[in-house]
Amino acid sequence: MAEEKNVPKVRTYERDVAEFMKRTGGTAAQIALAEQERKIKSEIRNPKSETNPKSEILKTKTANYAPPTTNLPSIPSPQAEALRQKIKKLALWSILFVVLAGIIGTGYWYLSSLLPKTPTIPAATSKTSSSKIILADSEKTISTAKLTRDTFISAFNREKSGSLPLSSFERIILEKMTAEKFLTMLSAQTDDGFIRALEPDFELGLRGLPTNSAFLIFKTKYYRTALAGMLAWEKTIIDDIGPLFSVPTSGTANFIDKVIKNRDARAFTNEEGRAYLVWGFADKNTIIITDSEDSFLQIIGKLIK
Repeated sequence: MAEEKNVPKVRTYERDVAEFMKRTGGTAAQIALAEQERKIKSEIRNPKSETNPKSEILKTKTANYAPPTTNLPSIPSPQAEALRQKIKKLALWSILFVVLAGIIGTGYWYLSSLLPKTPTIPAATSKTSSSKIILADSEKTISTAKLTRDTFISAFNREKSGSLPLSSFERIILEKMTAEKFLTMLSAQTDDGFIRALEPDFELGLRGLPTNSAFLIFKTKYYRTALAGMLAWEKTIIDDIGPLFSVPTSGTANFIDKVIKNRDARAFTNEEGRAYLVWGFADKNTIIITDSEDSFLQIIGKLIK
């Protein structure tokens, strides 16, 4: 029994309550109320937010969540897919166009190398006094700057006295000169109706002979008016253009009718029948003035149809 008294007693909650009740004389209900008040005071002094362990865990997981880094295939939108298809088609058409252009270019080069080349015809320049009316072998240009009747006649006669190949034809080109301006420069006494009947283009030139032969060609669209004008011009034509054809101004001479290769013509002849000036119509649009019947025929053969 002595050993049991010396063994320490184990403290428990129920034993503490029983001892407290003995000392204070309180009841179990009073002790429970006191404990409850103590807890309330303790919570007031140290408030703690009520937390849901599960929600806290969820928040922690959500905050620390990162999406998986696995490379998944992207799904293109319809607009992007349509644009991609258009780009592919455009690239294909571009390649096809380049290929076709190369084939066509190669074929053209090959064919052009086989076909004979056509000679290039030079364009007419502003220096010519007229478009070509006859087929000439050579050309000579006379400047019309400050040109007068006397200076022109002198320049023409110098060219006429030069040497030309036999039976060759040389065109005398007057810069920017029309038929009307030409006759005005020579102070020709022609009817106004005859001037209006002439076309701007005319031809002045030389035929190569031992003594070179001069010729003058006018074009017209009004045959009757031009014919009447030429007949009226016979009164002064020798004074107006005679020096170009070396027609003598002395002695007795007049115009007579001539038929040259079925063409009616007029010739200024002397008493022996020698012609110094011959004019006529090669056709209803072409007037030829020259110094011999032979030159008249040769000029007709040189006309450009």
